[in-house]
Amino acid sequence: MIMIKAFLIFFIFPLIGVLAICLGIWHERKKEVERRGRRWKYLIFSIIGILSLLAGFYLGDEMHLGYVIFKATGGLLTIFPFALIIYALLFSIGLYISREHSLGFGLKVFGISFLFLFLAFHGIMAYGAHEHYYAKAISVHKLNTPSEYANITKEELEEYPALKKAIESANRSENSRATLKVHPDEWGRNRAFLSEKGSYNIKVGDEYYEVGFICA
Repeated sequence: MIMIKAFLIFFIFPLIGVLAICLGIWHERKKEVERRGRRWKYLIFSIIGILSLLAGFYLGDEMHLGYVIFKATGGLLTIFPFALIIYALLFSIGLYISREHSLGFGLKVFGISFLFLFLAFHGIMAYGAHEHYYAKAISVHKLNTPSEYANITKEELEEYPALKKAIESANRSENSRATLKVHPDEWGRNRAFLSEKGSYNIKVGDEYYEVGFICA
């Protein structure tokens, strides 16, 4: 099922847009349709594709209508029903405003707007993947004496500046807690260090801390 969805997203849907544009160009050349002054119209339909996708995200994901209506907690069903409804509405309005009545023009702007809808989708997914990868943090909470803990010397702590900084922030905090965003490489290095120590509860000097590793 996942492979089918990926195939539809990355190949079939963009191919529909490309084919529609090619058919529109062929039809207008065959009919010798006048094509002056259309750049702004093509721009409008490009924007329609992008706005439709953003509206689908807002309605389906941000307003949780995807879950309310379709019981979807993620994926295409959360977004695309709303995106396509908005797309149909905006596309119809765009055609009316353009005052174009040729089949070739309709095919071309359908292809253009459809392609931009999916380009916007891929752009948002790429941005989300980037944010997901970099959404790493180290959390530290000062404890009373835990039943199990690992001893960390101050010399060892100097080799892990992110962990040291998080501990110092927890020491200064009124609630004895701190969270520090870190680079994924540093996050992985600190986590591997404490995994080797055998516990995420640690003792540094006379103080005890619970260390957590947070990711999106």
